[in-house]
Amino acid sequence: MKKYLSIIFIFFATVIFSQEIEGHDSDHRSWNIYGGIQSVDIIDKSKSVEENGYSVQRLDKFYIGFFKNTDLTIGSLPIKVGIEMSHLGTASRKKAYEFPLNTNPLGLHRINDVDIVISNLNIYALAKWNVSDRFYLELGPSYGIKLDAEAIVYYTDLQGHSQKITAPLDEYDENDFGIMFGAGYLLNKRAFINFGIYHGLEDHAPGRFNNIYLNLGLSF
Repeated sequence: MKKYLSIIFIFFATVIFSQEIEGHDSDHRSWNIYGGIQSVDIIDKSKSVEENGYSVQRLDKFYIGFFKNTDLTIGSLPIKVGIEMSHLGTASRKKAYEFPLNTNPLGLHRINDVDIVISNLNIYALAKWNVSDRFYLELGPSYGIKLDAEAIVYYTDLQGHSQKITAPLDEYDENDFGIMFGAGYLLNKRAFINFGIYHGLEDHAPGRFNNIYLNLGLSF
C-alpha cells in the first residue's frame, strides 16, 4: 500500500511542478531553493531506553530542498509543493557500555554514543496564509520515502582510542507520513527564512518522529 501511495504522491507533485504560474510578483516566483538544519527526534520513546541508562537527545542534521508555488488554492489560500532530502532519527548520549575484554571479537571496549539516522526523500504540499506582506504561515501533509537507514556507533577500542563505525539498519524499511507547520519571513524580494515543525503520524517500532527545522532560501 505504501508503495502505491509513494507513486501517487510523486505523480501528483510532478504534475504540479510542471505547471506554469501566472503572475510575476516576488511572492509567486516559480522556483525556490533552501537549505538549513533539522533537529530530529523520536516522540513516544520506549521507556526501556531511559531505564537502561540511555540519555536520548535530538540529532542535528543538514538538509536541502526546493519548492514551487502553484496556482492551486484551498479556498483563498495558495498551495506550494516541494521536495527535499531530509532526515529522521535520534541520538543516545552519555551511555557507556563496557564489553568484557576476554569475550570481545570486534575490538570494542566501550560504546559511548549512538546516532540513528534515516535519510528520506520528503514530498509535501502546504497551504500558505499571508499574514502580512512579509510574514506568512504554512500547514500541510508530508510524505517521506525511506532511502537509507544507518546507526553510527562511537566507541573506544581496546587501546583506548576513540573510533566510529557505521552499520546499515536493513530491518528498518518503512516510509513516514506526517504534518508540517511552519512560519516564514521574506527578507527581501528573493531571500526568505522559514522555521517550523514536522509531526509524524506513523507509529513505528521506536515511536513517532518529530523534527524542528530552520532554513534559509532564495527565489528564482
